[in-house]
Amino acid sequence: MKNYNISTNSIKGDRDYQDDYFDIKEYPDGSILLLLADGIGGYAGGRIASETVIETFKSTFNYKSENIKNELLRSLNVANDVLAQKKETEDKKYKQMGTTLIVVYMKDNYMQWISVGDSPLFMANKKDNIYEINRVNQNHSIAGLLELQYQHGEITKEDIENSPNKHMLTSAITGEKLKLIDSSDKYYLKDDDIIILATDGIETLSKEEIKNIINNSKTNSEITNNVISNINNKKIKNQDNTTLIVASYKKIVITHNKSKAISYKYLLRYSLYIITILILLLIYIKQSNTNLTIKQEANKTTKPDNNKTSKEADNNLSQNSKIDKIKYIIKKDEHNISKNDIIMDINEINTTKDDKLINKQDINYSKEDKNLSQKLEQNLSNQ
Repeated sequence: MKNYNISTNSIKGDRDYQDDYFDIKEYPDGSILLLLADGIGGYAGGRIASETVIETFKSTFNYKSENIKNELLRSLNVANDVLAQKKETEDKKYKQMGTTLIVVYMKDNYMQWISVGDSPLFMANKKDNIYEINRVNQNHSIAGLLELQYQHGEITKEDIENSPNKHMLTSAITGEKLKLIDSSDKYYLKDDDIIILATDGIETLSKEEIKNIINNSKTNSEITNNVISNINNKKIKNQDNTTLIVASYKKIVITHNKSKAISYKYLLRYSLYIITILILLLIYIKQSNTNLTIKQEANKTTKPDNNKTSKEADNNLSQNSKIDKIKYIIKKDEHNISKNDIIMDINEINTTKDDKLINKQDINYSKEDKNLSQKLEQNLSNQ
């Protein structure tokens, strides 16, 4: 009953027995069924009829049905059949028993109802902070027919009040074929709407009196208590049983800081946004760390060996320097040496990584000029 606030009350009035019977059924999906019946037939008969019909209806009704209007009608027909069987097994004095019935199905922000008989279903809607009240179901009684005549201007209000047959029913659940059934489509509710199911004992009060009670009451419990108190205070002779169920609709909200109301669906939406942002942030951080690790590994792999490179450079420099000096000495003394006197063949000059030596291979000197050969060797040794 998350969206609904419900209160009930009942009195026997000036009767020795209570023919009224009611129940409230809540279902797992949050929907509810409000049931109220006013038994007829006197003594225990009316009570047997009202209780049988409501208990049968309640156990038959399938709240999961895709067509609630048809399900309400099906459950009503089953209850009527069960009452017919009950009358066959009960004492003959209960053969005339029957009952009225109002059943209201409520789910989320709408309701649907089915009714037989004269028990009223009132709807109170707030306009400019003032409640207005109207009966929304049909009145299956002579009074109901007279009311139609009054609306067409055929009779007066006094004619209705003074009619001796106004409480005679034109339709009731008796186990026989149902003459009149009032069945509604979805009726959408607004915040603070109030629904009142009642038996006809409430008609001791005028519609204006009921309206004033609603507007001067702060809670549903106050409404039910004040209605019963006002009926008792009138001290009407032969006051009938009176039972009422008062239900109000209020859309559920989640309050924040006692001043703001946030719809649940918006709270859920913002929560999903935040979770999505956090997930994306974690993915970004993880990807950044992975890229940094790959870059560091790549630097370690491609970093040059500076010491090795430096050594190779020194070797090459030393080698080139010595070759240049040899070429210089040969060129300097070239004017003293005949081109045919010296055959110099430098095939290889190898320098290893561990030493800085230059190997001289295949350098032949002419026997004709030993002085030049000695001079070259002396210069090399000096280097």
